[in-house]
Amino acid sequence: MYYEARGEGVQGEMAVAEVVFHRVESGAHGKTICAIVYEGAGRPVCQFSFVCDGSLDRPREPLAWRTAQDLATRILTGSLPLPDATDGALNYHAVYVRPVWAGDLVRTAQIGNHIFYRPAGGEALVLKTRAFRGSVW
Repeated sequence: MYYEARGEGVQGEMAVAEVVFHRVESGAHGKTICAIVYEGAGRPVCQFSFVCDGSLDRPREPLAWRTAQDLATRILTGSLPLPDATDGALNYHAVYVRPVWAGDLVRTAQIGNHIFYRPAGGEALVLKTRAFRGSVW
């Protein structure tokens, strides 16, 4: 959430978390949060840009990092339910890019500087609110 949406406020960071949880729920991208986030690591294209663009090696902004940690803790423990503001989104991108895959998906929301999508022809996943337990949410 920090690397993908720290400038987007709580709503933007929660929207990124929703995409990760939707991907876990779909089963198409991995079975754990880490598997989802690090999908594509070591290859030229990552699902989440911070995994491949060197962001992990740069110093963090302490206040924004702590805020993201606190938000993640609240989401993972279930004390802050995710509202599904992205309507089942499995993908998103920043407003300043135009990915080729976007035309094949249904646009569901724009939250801050990110546009969210879910697959066409299917119902949105219902986001299940569960507490994080071990390696599976």
